[in-house]
Amino acid sequence: MRKLLLVFSVFIFGFSFCQAQDTLVHKSREKLDYQPIIINAGIGGSLMELAVPGGNLIGGGGPAFLYNSPAFNATLNYNFTKKFSIGIGGAYEWFTDHPGYGQSETASWETEKISRYNVTWIVLYHFSKLVYSDAFTGLRIGASVWNDQITSNTQNYPTSIVYQTMSTSTLQRGCFQLLFGYQYFPIYNFGLHAEIGIGTPYFAEAGISIRFKTRKVKT
Repeated sequence: MRKLLLVFSVFIFGFSFCQAQDTLVHKSREKLDYQPIIINAGIGGSLMELAVPGGNLIGGGGPAFLYNSPAFNATLNYNFTKKFSIGIGGAYEWFTDHPGYGQSETASWETEKISRYNVTWIVLYHFSKLVYSDAFTGLRIGASVWNDQITSNTQNYPTSIVYQTMSTSTLQRGCFQLLFGYQYFPIYNFGLHAEIGIGTPYFAEAGISIRFKTRKVKT
């Protein structure tokens, strides 16, 4: 009797699992029937330390590299048609070093922090706007603001440790990125995304996606 119950339970479980898989595959091919707003947040990697305008904004020589943060990224996009969306994005990252003066001298008693924040317009084309997945490509166009700050841990007294801002510099410049990405929504309003890009602010990025319903797609 126990064996019969076990076989029956396995059959019921297997049948339910197959039905669920069939439903999931069927739904995964469904077209999205509304124009969503999607908020993305993630972190990425960049080559910011190689893209500093003029080498260093303050330090004249080769710096002693210390730390590079990830690129923190956030975007908001709205699908105004079935295939196109428009939005805004922001990114922030920084790195630190000991600035260099001359060919070989490195100021180990000074710490330089170079940061960059990026604000852009985003235009995306969506290849397949499905309920559970979305592949897209597009452009980010905007501006990057660079800030350079040098802090000294001495104030003409080698025995004292007094952190003092020595100098700052700010520079603005335009930026551009061609990107390709994919979003997957295992839950209707919550998902994951990944992107690769050519240009500023990152070459690869991944994170979470939150989707909100708006109006129905016009037929």
